[in-house]
Amino acid sequence: MRKFVGVALVAVIVAVAAWSGLWFYGKGAIAKEVEAQAALIRAQGGQAEYESVEVSGFPFGYTGRIVAPTFAAIQPVLNMPEIGVVENHYSWSAPWIEAKASVTSPDTIEFLMPEEQKASMVTMIDGDEGQAYPISINSKNWRGHTTRAGEGLTGASTAESLTLSMENLQAENGQVVNISVMLSEASGSFEIDDAQADKPQGAFKTLAERMVFQVDGKKPDARAPMSMAFKMENLIGDAVFGETALMSAGSADDIVISLTQPLPVDVAIRRIETRSAAPREGSEKPQPFSSMIDIQDVVLPPIAWMIADPQGVMTRDIKQISLDMSGNAVFSVAPSDRSGMAEKVAGGEMPLELRDIELDTLKIDAFGALVEAAGAGVLKDGQPDGRVDVALTGIPALLEALVKTGRVPPEQAVIAQLMLENFAKKEEGSDTLKFGIEAKDRMIFVNGNPIGTAPTVPQ
Repeated sequence: MRKFVGVALVAVIVAVAAWSGLWFYGKGAIAKEVEAQAALIRAQGGQAEYESVEVSGFPFGYTGRIVAPTFAAIQPVLNMPEIGVVENHYSWSAPWIEAKASVTSPDTIEFLMPEEQKASMVTMIDGDEGQAYPISINSKNWRGHTTRAGEGLTGASTAESLTLSMENLQAENGQVVNISVMLSEASGSFEIDDAQADKPQGAFKTLAERMVFQVDGKKPDARAPMSMAFKMENLIGDAVFGETALMSAGSADDIVISLTQPLPVDVAIRRIETRSAAPREGSEKPQPFSSMIDIQDVVLPPIAWMIADPQGVMTRDIKQISLDMSGNAVFSVAPSDRSGMAEKVAGGEMPLELRDIELDTLKIDAFGALVEAAGAGVLKDGQPDGRVDVALTGIPALLEALVKTGRVPPEQAVIAQLMLENFAKKEEGSDTLKFGIEAKDRMIFVNGNPIGTAPTVPQ
Protein backbone atom coordinates (compact mmCIF):
# COMPACT_ATOMS: atom_id res chain seq x y z
CA MET A 1 0.00 0.00 0.00
CA ARG A 2 2.77 2.40 0.96
CA LYS A 3 4.54 1.49 -2.27
CA PHE A 4 1.39 2.26 -4.29
CA VAL A 5 0.99 5.62 -2.56
CA GLY A 6 4.60 6.46 -3.21
CA VAL A 7 4.30 5.57 -6.89
CA ALA A 8 1.11 7.63 -7.19
CA LEU A 9 2.77 10.60 -5.48
CA VAL A 10 5.73 10.39 -7.83
CA ALA A 11 3.34 10.23 -10.81
CA VAL A 12 1.48 13.30 -9.60
CA ILE A 13 4.72 15.20 -9.10
CA VAL A 14 5.91 14.22 -12.58
CA ALA A 15 2.55 15.20 -14.10
CA VAL A 16 2.57 18.56 -12.32
CA ALA A 17 6.15 19.18 -13.39
CA ALA A 18 5.32 18.22 -16.97
CA TRP A 19 2.20 20.40 -16.99
CA SER A 20 4.17 23.30 -15.50
CA GLY A 21 6.86 22.82 -18.13
CA LEU A 22 4.21 22.77 -20.84
CA TRP A 23 2.62 25.92 -19.44
CA PHE A 24 5.89 27.83 -19.34
CA TYR A 25 6.77 26.54 -22.79
CA GLY A 26 3.42 27.85 -24.04
CA LYS A 27 4.04 31.17 -22.32
CA GLY A 28 7.28 31.53 -24.23
CA ALA A 29 5.57 30.42 -27.43
CA ILE A 30 2.96 33.15 -27.04
CA ALA A 31 5.61 35.81 -26.58
CA LYS A 32 7.43 34.44 -29.64
CA GLU A 33 4.20 34.44 -31.69
CA VAL A 34 3.47 38.07 -30.80
CA GLU A 35 7.00 38.98 -31.83
CA ALA A 36 6.67 36.87 -35.02
CA GLN A 37 3.57 38.79 -36.08
CA ALA A 38 5.30 42.08 -35.26
CA ALA A 39 8.29 40.94 -37.33
CA LEU A 40 5.94 40.12 -40.20
CA ILE A 41 4.68 43.71 -40.20
CA ARG A 42 8.26 44.99 -40.15
CA ALA A 43 9.18 42.68 -43.03
CA GLN A 44 6.39 44.32 -45.08
CA GLY A 45 8.00 47.74 -44.50
CA GLY A 46 6.01 48.81 -41.44
CA GLN A 47 6.83 49.31 -37.79
CA ALA A 48 5.45 47.32 -34.87
CA GLU A 49 6.57 47.84 -31.28
CA TYR A 50 5.32 47.17 -27.75
CA GLU A 51 6.63 47.68 -24.23
CA SER A 52 6.14 44.13 -22.98
CA VAL A 53 4.06 40.97 -23.13
CA GLU A 54 2.66 40.11 -19.69
CA VAL A 55 1.36 36.54 -19.42
CA SER A 56 -0.43 34.94 -16.46
CA GLY A 57 -3.20 32.36 -15.93
CA PHE A 58 -1.20 29.39 -14.65
CA PRO A 59 -1.97 26.52 -14.72
CA PHE A 60 -4.95 26.05 -17.11
CA GLY A 61 -4.53 28.84 -19.63
CA TYR A 62 -2.86 32.09 -20.56
CA THR A 63 -4.17 35.57 -19.92
CA GLY A 64 -1.93 38.45 -20.72
CA ARG A 65 -1.57 41.91 -22.14
CA ILE A 66 0.53 43.42 -24.87
CA VAL A 67 1.39 46.72 -23.21
CA ALA A 68 1.50 49.95 -25.25
CA PRO A 69 1.46 48.44 -28.76
CA THR A 70 2.20 50.80 -31.67
CA PHE A 71 2.04 50.29 -35.41
CA ALA A 72 3.21 52.44 -38.32
CA ALA A 73 3.25 51.98 -42.09
CA ILE A 74 4.02 54.00 -45.22
CA GLN A 75 1.96 53.63 -48.37
CA PRO A 76 3.32 55.28 -51.54
CA VAL A 77 0.40 56.74 -53.48
CA LEU A 78 1.78 58.71 -56.42
CA ASN A 79 5.10 59.37 -58.08
CA MET A 80 4.54 62.08 -60.67
CA PRO A 81 7.28 64.29 -62.13
CA GLU A 82 5.27 67.51 -61.72
CA ILE A 83 4.15 66.68 -58.16
CA GLY A 84 6.73 64.43 -56.58
CA VAL A 85 6.44 61.40 -54.35
CA VAL A 86 3.19 61.46 -52.39
CA GLU A 87 3.05 59.15 -49.39
CA ASN A 88 0.48 58.35 -46.75
CA HIS A 89 1.95 57.67 -43.30
CA TYR A 90 -0.27 55.62 -40.99
CA SER A 91 0.14 55.03 -37.28
CA TRP A 92 -1.88 53.33 -34.54
CA SER A 93 -1.51 52.94 -30.79
CA ALA A 94 -3.45 51.61 -27.82
CA PRO A 95 -2.85 51.44 -24.07
CA TRP A 96 -3.04 47.64 -24.24
CA ILE A 97 -4.33 44.58 -26.04
CA GLU A 98 -5.48 41.67 -23.96
CA ALA A 99 -4.61 38.20 -25.23
CA LYS A 100 -5.66 34.72 -24.18
CA ALA A 101 -4.64 31.20 -25.21
CA SER A 102 -4.93 27.66 -23.93
CA VAL A 103 -2.03 25.45 -22.87
CA THR A 104 -2.79 22.95 -25.59
CA SER A 105 -3.24 25.53 -28.43
CA PRO A 106 -0.67 28.30 -27.96
CA ASP A 107 -0.73 29.11 -31.70
CA THR A 108 -4.30 30.41 -31.38
CA ILE A 109 -4.46 33.77 -29.65
CA GLU A 110 -7.68 35.54 -28.69
CA PHE A 111 -7.60 39.32 -28.47
CA LEU A 112 -9.71 41.85 -26.61
CA MET A 113 -9.30 45.46 -27.72
CA PRO A 114 -9.60 48.48 -25.41
CA GLU A 115 -12.55 50.81 -25.84
CA GLU A 116 -10.32 53.70 -26.92
CA GLN A 117 -7.47 53.69 -29.45
CA LYS A 118 -5.65 56.32 -31.48
CA ALA A 119 -4.61 56.40 -35.12
CA SER A 120 -3.45 59.00 -37.60
CA MET A 121 -2.75 59.53 -41.28
CA VAL A 122 -0.33 62.14 -42.59
CA THR A 123 0.08 62.95 -46.28
CA MET A 124 3.65 63.87 -47.26
CA ILE A 125 4.95 65.22 -50.59
CA ASP A 126 8.70 64.80 -51.19
CA GLY A 127 9.19 64.43 -47.46
CA ASP A 128 7.35 67.64 -46.54
CA GLU A 129 4.60 66.99 -44.02
CA GLY A 130 1.13 67.97 -45.17
CA GLN A 131 -2.35 67.55 -43.76
CA ALA A 132 -2.58 65.38 -40.64
CA TYR A 133 -5.72 63.39 -39.89
CA PRO A 134 -5.89 62.28 -36.24
CA ILE A 135 -8.36 59.42 -35.78
CA SER A 136 -10.06 58.35 -32.56
CA ILE A 137 -11.27 54.74 -32.41
CA ASN A 138 -13.98 53.79 -29.94
CA SER A 139 -15.35 50.28 -29.70
CA LYS A 140 -17.62 48.08 -27.63
CA ASN A 141 -16.73 44.43 -27.05
CA TRP A 142 -14.21 44.27 -29.90
CA ARG A 143 -12.76 40.76 -29.89
CA GLY A 144 -10.69 38.72 -32.29
CA HIS A 145 -8.35 35.79 -32.72
CA THR A 146 -5.50 34.62 -34.93
CA THR A 147 -4.31 31.08 -35.60
CA ARG A 148 -1.00 30.17 -37.16
CA ALA A 149 -0.55 26.87 -39.02
CA GLY A 150 2.90 26.62 -40.58
CA GLU A 151 3.34 29.63 -42.87
CA GLY A 152 -0.42 30.26 -42.98
CA LEU A 153 -2.38 32.64 -40.79
CA THR A 154 -6.12 32.93 -40.18
CA GLY A 155 -8.09 35.29 -38.03
CA ALA A 156 -11.44 36.87 -37.28
CA SER A 157 -12.88 39.66 -35.16
CA THR A 158 -16.27 40.97 -34.04
CA ALA A 159 -17.50 44.15 -32.39
CA GLU A 160 -20.88 45.29 -31.14
CA SER A 161 -19.94 48.76 -32.33
CA LEU A 162 -16.90 50.42 -33.87
CA THR A 163 -16.58 54.17 -34.40
CA LEU A 164 -13.80 56.06 -36.16
CA SER A 165 -13.89 59.84 -35.84
CA MET A 166 -11.78 62.79 -37.01
CA GLU A 167 -12.54 66.11 -35.35
CA ASN A 168 -11.71 69.74 -36.08
CA LEU A 169 -10.15 69.17 -39.48
CA GLN A 170 -9.22 72.43 -41.18
CA ALA A 171 -10.42 72.74 -44.78
CA GLU A 172 -8.84 75.12 -47.30
CA ASN A 173 -11.82 77.49 -47.16
CA GLY A 174 -11.40 77.86 -43.40
CA GLN A 175 -14.24 75.48 -42.63
CA VAL A 176 -13.91 73.15 -39.64
CA VAL A 177 -15.01 69.60 -40.47
CA ASN A 178 -15.85 66.64 -38.24
CA ILE A 179 -16.07 63.15 -39.76
CA SER A 180 -17.20 59.89 -38.18
CA VAL A 181 -17.82 56.33 -39.35
CA MET A 182 -19.87 54.00 -37.14
CA LEU A 183 -20.29 50.25 -37.68
CA SER A 184 -22.82 48.18 -35.74
CA GLU A 185 -22.49 44.41 -35.22
CA ALA A 186 -19.36 44.35 -37.35
CA SER A 187 -17.17 41.36 -38.09
CA GLY A 188 -14.23 40.49 -40.26
CA SER A 189 -12.12 37.48 -41.14
CA PHE A 190 -9.00 36.69 -43.14
CA GLU A 191 -7.00 33.72 -44.32
CA ILE A 192 -3.44 34.07 -45.63
CA ASP A 193 -1.73 31.06 -47.21
CA ASP A 194 1.86 32.27 -46.94
CA ALA A 195 2.17 35.23 -44.60
CA GLN A 196 5.93 35.50 -45.20
CA ALA A 197 5.65 35.94 -48.99
CA ASP A 198 6.19 39.32 -50.65
CA LYS A 199 2.72 39.04 -52.18
CA PRO A 200 0.82 36.59 -49.97
CA GLN A 201 -2.33 34.93 -51.19
CA GLY A 202 -5.48 34.96 -49.13
CA ALA A 203 -9.05 36.07 -48.63
CA PHE A 204 -10.70 38.79 -46.55
CA LYS A 205 -14.33 39.29 -45.58
CA THR A 206 -16.10 42.09 -43.71
CA LEU A 207 -19.69 42.33 -42.50
CA ALA A 208 -21.67 45.02 -40.73
CA GLU A 209 -25.32 45.16 -39.79
CA ARG A 210 -25.31 48.94 -40.20
CA MET A 211 -22.88 51.68 -41.21
CA VAL A 212 -23.28 55.44 -40.73
CA PHE A 213 -20.85 57.91 -42.31
CA GLN A 214 -21.38 61.41 -40.92
CA VAL A 215 -19.78 64.70 -42.04
CA ASP A 216 -20.44 67.99 -40.22
CA GLY A 217 -18.86 71.30 -41.14
CA LYS A 218 -18.98 74.84 -39.90
CA LYS A 219 -17.49 77.99 -41.39
CA PRO A 220 -15.59 80.51 -39.24
CA ASP A 221 -18.43 83.05 -39.56
CA ALA A 222 -20.81 80.43 -38.04
CA ARG A 223 -23.10 80.67 -41.07
CA ALA A 224 -24.19 78.03 -43.57
CA PRO A 225 -23.32 74.92 -41.55
CA MET A 226 -23.18 71.66 -43.47
CA SER A 227 -24.27 68.21 -42.33
CA MET A 228 -24.30 65.07 -44.47
CA ALA A 229 -24.79 61.40 -43.64
CA PHE A 230 -24.53 58.11 -45.54
CA LYS A 231 -26.42 55.22 -43.96
CA MET A 232 -26.58 51.61 -45.15
CA GLU A 233 -27.65 48.22 -43.86
CA ASN A 234 -26.23 44.70 -44.32
CA LEU A 235 -22.84 45.81 -45.57
CA ILE A 236 -20.78 42.94 -47.06
CA GLY A 237 -17.28 43.13 -48.52
CA ASP A 238 -15.07 40.36 -49.90
CA ALA A 239 -11.57 40.41 -51.35
CA VAL A 240 -9.49 37.51 -52.67
CA PHE A 241 -5.76 37.91 -53.36
CA GLY A 242 -5.01 35.11 -55.81
CA GLU A 243 -1.73 34.18 -57.44
CA THR A 244 -2.45 36.26 -60.54
CA ALA A 245 -5.61 38.27 -59.83
CA LEU A 246 -7.28 40.43 -57.22
CA MET A 247 -11.04 39.92 -56.94
CA SER A 248 -13.45 41.93 -54.84
CA ALA A 249 -17.19 42.10 -54.27
CA GLY A 250 -19.49 44.14 -52.08
CA SER A 251 -23.13 44.88 -51.42
CA ALA A 252 -25.29 47.04 -49.18
CA ASP A 253 -29.02 47.45 -48.60
CA ASP A 254 -31.24 50.43 -47.74
CA ILE A 255 -28.71 53.15 -48.51
CA VAL A 256 -29.81 56.66 -47.53
CA ILE A 257 -27.80 59.77 -48.41
CA SER A 258 -29.00 62.63 -46.23
CA LEU A 259 -28.14 66.32 -46.37
CA THR A 260 -29.68 68.03 -43.33
CA GLN A 261 -27.96 71.41 -43.55
CA PRO A 262 -28.34 73.90 -45.14
CA LEU A 263 -31.30 72.18 -46.88
CA PRO A 264 -32.83 68.81 -45.92
CA VAL A 265 -32.46 66.38 -48.85
CA ASP A 266 -32.64 62.56 -48.87
CA VAL A 267 -31.72 60.12 -51.63
CA ALA A 268 -32.62 56.46 -50.99
CA ILE A 269 -31.29 53.35 -52.76
CA ARG A 270 -32.69 49.93 -51.93
CA ARG A 271 -29.57 47.98 -52.90
CA ILE A 272 -26.11 48.38 -54.44
CA GLU A 273 -23.96 45.45 -55.49
CA THR A 274 -20.48 45.53 -57.05
CA ARG A 275 -17.95 42.98 -58.27
CA SER A 276 -14.57 43.34 -59.97
CA ALA A 277 -11.49 41.37 -60.94
CA ALA A 278 -8.13 42.69 -62.13
CA PRO A 279 -4.62 41.28 -62.60
CA ARG A 280 -2.29 41.49 -59.66
CA GLU A 281 0.82 42.20 -61.71
CA GLY A 282 1.62 44.04 -64.90
CA SER A 283 2.46 41.97 -67.98
CA GLU A 284 3.20 42.25 -71.70
CA LYS A 285 0.54 39.60 -72.33
CA PRO A 286 -3.24 40.22 -72.24
CA GLN A 287 -4.87 39.51 -68.89
CA PRO A 288 -8.57 39.22 -68.00
CA PHE A 289 -10.54 41.86 -66.11
CA SER A 290 -14.19 42.31 -65.18
CA SER A 291 -16.44 44.86 -63.51
CA MET A 292 -20.06 44.84 -62.40
CA ILE A 293 -22.32 47.33 -60.64
CA ASP A 294 -26.04 46.95 -59.98
CA ILE A 295 -28.12 49.75 -58.43
CA GLN A 296 -31.77 49.06 -57.60
CA ASP A 297 -34.72 51.29 -56.69
CA VAL A 298 -33.43 54.84 -56.40
CA VAL A 299 -35.76 57.38 -54.79
CA LEU A 300 -34.90 61.03 -55.43
CA PRO A 301 -35.99 63.77 -53.01
CA PRO A 302 -39.18 65.77 -53.73
CA ILE A 303 -37.20 68.97 -54.25
CA ALA A 304 -35.32 67.36 -57.16
CA TRP A 305 -38.61 66.50 -58.85
CA MET A 306 -40.00 69.97 -58.14
CA ILE A 307 -37.09 71.38 -60.15
CA ALA A 308 -36.96 68.74 -62.91
CA ASP A 309 -40.68 68.00 -63.25
CA PRO A 310 -42.85 70.72 -61.66
CA GLN A 311 -45.90 69.59 -63.68
CA GLY A 312 -45.65 66.03 -62.35
CA VAL A 313 -45.90 64.41 -65.80
CA MET A 314 -42.86 62.12 -65.65
CA THR A 315 -42.74 58.58 -64.35
CA ARG A 316 -40.57 58.89 -61.27
CA ASP A 317 -39.43 55.31 -60.86
CA ILE A 318 -35.71 54.56 -61.11
CA LYS A 319 -35.91 50.79 -60.84
CA GLN A 320 -32.49 49.57 -61.94
CA ILE A 321 -29.15 50.70 -63.34
CA SER A 322 -26.88 47.75 -64.08
CA LEU A 323 -23.59 47.25 -65.95
CA ASP A 324 -21.68 43.98 -66.22
CA MET A 325 -18.64 43.78 -68.49
CA SER A 326 -15.45 41.77 -68.90
CA GLY A 327 -12.53 41.51 -71.28
CA ASN A 328 -8.80 41.21 -71.78
CA ALA A 329 -6.19 43.95 -71.81
CA VAL A 330 -2.44 44.41 -71.61
CA PHE A 331 -1.72 46.07 -68.25
CA SER A 332 1.78 47.55 -68.38
CA VAL A 333 1.54 48.03 -64.60
CA ALA A 334 -0.78 46.44 -62.06
CA PRO A 335 -4.10 48.31 -61.68
CA SER A 336 -3.50 48.42 -57.93
CA ASP A 337 -0.17 50.22 -58.49
CA ARG A 338 -1.53 53.78 -58.40
CA SER A 339 1.94 55.26 -58.48
CA GLY A 340 2.90 53.30 -61.59
CA MET A 341 -0.40 54.11 -63.29
CA ALA A 342 0.07 57.82 -62.55
CA GLU A 343 3.62 57.77 -63.91
CA LYS A 344 2.42 56.23 -67.18
CA VAL A 345 -0.32 58.85 -67.59
CA ALA A 346 2.06 61.69 -66.68
CA GLY A 347 4.50 60.42 -69.30
CA GLY A 348 1.79 60.41 -71.97
CA GLU A 349 1.48 56.62 -72.06
CA MET A 350 -1.64 54.50 -71.72
CA PRO A 351 -1.31 52.16 -68.70
CA LEU A 352 -3.42 49.53 -70.48
CA GLU A 353 -4.18 48.38 -74.02
CA LEU A 354 -7.67 47.00 -74.51
CA ARG A 355 -7.73 43.85 -76.65
CA ASP A 356 -11.31 42.65 -76.37
CA ILE A 357 -14.40 43.40 -74.32
CA GLU A 358 -17.74 41.73 -73.66
CA LEU A 359 -20.80 43.66 -72.53
CA ASP A 360 -22.69 41.00 -70.64
CA THR A 361 -25.42 43.34 -69.44
CA LEU A 362 -26.37 46.97 -69.67
CA LYS A 363 -29.78 47.77 -68.24
CA ILE A 364 -31.35 51.11 -67.38
CA ASP A 365 -34.94 50.90 -66.19
CA ALA A 366 -35.90 54.45 -65.25
CA PHE A 367 -38.47 57.19 -65.86
CA GLY A 368 -40.82 54.74 -67.59
CA ALA A 369 -38.25 53.75 -70.22
CA LEU A 370 -36.08 50.65 -70.51
CA VAL A 371 -32.66 50.38 -72.18
CA GLU A 372 -31.09 46.95 -72.55
CA ALA A 373 -27.86 46.09 -74.36
CA ALA A 374 -25.42 43.20 -74.74
CA GLY A 375 -22.54 42.50 -77.10
CA ALA A 376 -18.86 41.82 -77.63
CA GLY A 377 -15.96 43.11 -79.68
CA VAL A 378 -12.22 43.14 -80.23
CA LEU A 379 -9.65 45.73 -81.26
CA LYS A 380 -7.51 45.10 -84.33
CA ASP A 381 -4.73 47.67 -84.60
CA GLY A 382 -6.94 50.15 -82.77
CA GLN A 383 -9.96 49.48 -84.97
CA PRO A 384 -13.11 48.07 -83.26
CA ASP A 385 -14.68 44.91 -84.62
CA GLY A 386 -17.81 43.64 -82.91
CA ARG A 387 -21.54 43.95 -82.35
CA VAL A 388 -23.86 45.34 -79.69
CA ASP A 389 -27.61 44.68 -79.66
CA VAL A 390 -29.68 47.43 -78.07
CA ALA A 391 -33.39 47.47 -77.23
CA LEU A 392 -35.25 50.66 -76.25
CA THR A 393 -38.73 50.51 -74.72
CA GLY A 394 -40.96 53.41 -73.70
CA ILE A 395 -38.96 56.10 -75.51
CA PRO A 396 -41.99 57.87 -77.11
CA ALA A 397 -43.68 58.31 -73.74
CA LEU A 398 -40.45 59.58 -72.18
CA LEU A 399 -39.90 62.11 -74.97
CA GLU A 400 -43.50 63.29 -74.62
CA ALA A 401 -43.05 63.78 -70.88
CA LEU A 402 -39.79 65.70 -71.41
CA VAL A 403 -41.58 68.01 -73.86
CA LYS A 404 -44.32 68.71 -71.31
CA THR A 405 -41.72 69.61 -68.67
CA GLY A 406 -40.13 72.07 -71.09
CA ARG A 407 -36.75 70.32 -70.90
CA VAL A 408 -36.87 69.26 -74.57
CA PRO A 409 -38.27 71.46 -77.38
CA PRO A 410 -41.10 69.73 -79.32
CA GLU A 411 -39.29 69.92 -82.66
CA GLN A 412 -36.19 68.23 -81.21
CA ALA A 413 -38.34 65.46 -79.73
CA VAL A 414 -39.97 64.85 -83.13
CA ILE A 415 -36.59 64.72 -84.89
CA ALA A 416 -35.20 62.31 -82.30
CA GLN A 417 -38.25 60.06 -82.56
CA LEU A 418 -38.08 59.99 -86.38
CA MET A 419 -34.35 59.21 -86.38
CA LEU A 420 -34.77 56.36 -83.93
CA GLU A 421 -37.70 54.85 -85.84
CA ASN A 422 -35.89 55.28 -89.17
CA PHE A 423 -32.98 53.08 -88.08
CA ALA A 424 -34.79 50.77 -85.67
CA LYS A 425 -36.47 47.43 -86.14
CA LYS A 426 -39.90 47.62 -84.52
CA GLU A 427 -42.10 44.72 -83.56
CA GLU A 428 -45.80 44.87 -84.43
CA GLY A 429 -47.90 45.97 -81.45
CA SER A 430 -44.86 46.99 -79.41
CA ASP A 431 -43.04 50.26 -78.85
CA THR A 432 -39.70 48.47 -78.42
CA LEU A 433 -37.04 49.72 -80.82
CA LYS A 434 -34.20 47.31 -81.62
CA PHE A 435 -30.77 48.20 -82.99
CA GLY A 436 -27.96 45.94 -84.09
CA ILE A 437 -24.86 48.15 -83.97
CA GLU A 438 -21.82 46.66 -85.72
CA ALA A 439 -18.27 47.82 -86.24
CA LYS A 440 -16.48 46.10 -89.10
CA ASP A 441 -14.23 46.98 -92.01
CA ARG A 442 -13.55 50.38 -90.38
CA MET A 443 -17.25 51.30 -90.63
CA ILE A 444 -20.21 51.56 -88.22
CA PHE A 445 -23.49 49.88 -89.24
CA VAL A 446 -26.89 50.14 -87.56
CA ASN A 447 -29.23 47.30 -88.53
CA GLY A 448 -27.10 46.82 -91.64
CA ASN A 449 -27.11 50.48 -92.68
CA PRO A 450 -23.70 52.25 -92.81
CA ILE A 451 -23.73 55.48 -90.82
CA GLY A 452 -20.05 56.51 -90.62
CA THR A 453 -16.40 55.63 -90.09
CA ALA A 454 -15.48 53.62 -87.02
CA PRO A 455 -13.33 55.63 -84.58
CA THR A 456 -9.76 54.57 -83.86
CA VAL A 457 -9.14 53.63 -80.22
CA PRO A 458 -5.76 54.87 -78.86
CA GLN A 459 -3.37 52.03 -77.97
